[in-house]
Amino acid sequence: SPPQLRRGCVDAHVAAVSVVVANARGEASDPGIAAALAGLPPWQEVHAALCVGADGWGDRDRIACAFCAVRAMTRLSRFRLLWPALADHFEAALRPACVLVQQIEPGYTEAVVNADDGGASEEEEEGPAQLVAQLMELLQAMLPSAKLR
Repeated sequence: SPPQLRRGCVDAHVAAVSVVVANARGEASDPGIAAALAGLPPWQEVHAALCVGADGWGDRDRIACAFCAVRAMTRLSRFRLLWPALADHFEAALRPACVLVQQIEPGYTEAVVNADDGGASEEEEEGPAQLVAQLMELLQAMLPSAKLR
């Protein structure tokens, strides 16, 4: 499936889980929470796959998909009720996302840092700078929980 469709599916799933958790009023025994927790592991595999990318994807698609996955993990990590289900799967997505940042750094430096465009290339939506910022936001969200570290 196209990368844009994959990103849309991840965004829809995170929105649905967010609504379920927000309406559960912090009760882990809520059937909606139980269903959300049971459904998280397969979606976390999707997040990891988005960070890895697929053959034939260009850097722009790889970055956008990794950004989407890391943003989804960040949004989900804000719900304490989900922490037990999230804890075991963060590394599977973080490792390939960090490798992607390392791989694109030389091209990013050439295209953005050394570009004489008045900073316009730095403002790209879902570009490398935003991916790094989203990774930092996820790490910051994980710090309060020993379970997520």
